[in-house]
Amino acid sequence: MAPTSRQKNALYQDRKEFESIFSKEAYAYYQKIALSTENSKSAQFIMLDSKSLPRSGLHYMKNTFAKLLGGHFSFCEWYQEPGCCKKMPCALRGYARDCERTKISKLRLIKSHDIDLSDPIFAPTQNVQRVILVRNPLFLLTSWFVLDQLPAYKTALSRSGISLEKIWFSHEPEVLAVAYEVIDKIFVRPRDETLNNWLAEKTSYISKFIEKWVPLPGDRPQPFLHIVRYEQIDSFIAATVREVRDHLPVVMQDRIDLFVQSMHETFRPRADPFHAPSERLSGYLSENSRAFLEAAERVLAADSSGVMRRAALPR
Repeated sequence: MAPTSRQKNALYQDRKEFESIFSKEAYAYYQKIALSTENSKSAQFIMLDSKSLPRSGLHYMKNTFAKLLGGHFSFCEWYQEPGCCKKMPCALRGYARDCERTKISKLRLIKSHDIDLSDPIFAPTQNVQRVILVRNPLFLLTSWFVLDQLPAYKTALSRSGISLEKIWFSHEPEVLAVAYEVIDKIFVRPRDETLNNWLAEKTSYISKFIEKWVPLPGDRPQPFLHIVRYEQIDSFIAATVREVRDHLPVVMQDRIDLFVQSMHETFRPRADPFHAPSERLSGYLSENSRAFLEAAERVLAADSSGVMRRAALPR
């Protein structure tokens, strides 16, 4: 299916940027293998072309897929990934070809926050499905703000053996816990102007991201487009692994079945938007709660798709 009219008219869809990133050859290849498996029950190769708002659960999704599928799952971090082809859809076709050769299903996840809104827009297909991860804007903004404090303490973190590249690459909770312990000892409150500028920049990006990637209510439904709220991630994971389950080793089929049965017991979103892994950052968020609340309301007011308002509903 072609992009929506809103996407076609988007000012950020620069033709040169599109041509520099979009892999016409890879897209044609994935379309070809989709046609060959469309009406069969053979092994599935699925690439998830993710567009995720930061702090909306992408790394939890990646880690869960990896636990369930082991070596039959692959992930490209894009930003820090060694040897990344820097093409969309991914030009590394070996994963799909191995699926065809071995008759064992494979899943590949590609990360992108589309921060500069330059990712190419192309219609998702059976083999290149698109997943849009969104979150309650208040929780998103406070969580993102906390993470964005780390670069200001790069030197102190380095003295504790922590590099920012390590954090950005894998977001390991064990590493982050130590990083926030370091920050707690030396935290310097950002000025009001700094916070306001940060909120203005992030709310503008979030609104443009939603405008670019989320269809309007009246648009024709797009097959293979999945809009997933933070709290729905386990359900999406379960639906996805069920698609590939039957052509996986028995041990993984059992692992998938157990996850599907118990998935509602695993994911625990935080209940307080102003709680942070650092006591001093928690205090700062609480003291500036009004600024974050007003910024979240601006995101909701600008969203004509309604997806962010649904994400903000109480669970």
